[in-house]
Amino acid sequence: MKISHLGNNIQTIRKFRGMKQQELADKTGINMQSLSKIERGLNYPAYETLEKIMEVLDVTPNELLSGNGNMLISLKKKSVSF
Repeated sequence: MKISHLGNNIQTIRKFRGMKQQELADKTGINMQSLSKIERGLNYPAYETLEKIMEVLDVTPNELLSGNGNMLISLKKKSVSF
């Protein structure tokens, strides 16, 4: 997997959830500059940070780490309530 896929997915999911970058940074305990570098594919998060991001964004590892376009379809299905 390319590092840019991870960053793009984090950014896409964060926006889909209606979160600002600062909000996600605060909830995961990292500074906004670090999150920005992760989202831009410049840095890879530590494992603990990645776990926190998945928890806050309410996604599975597959949803977050997938390099294909099915991730948003999966998220939309999860957000539909019956």
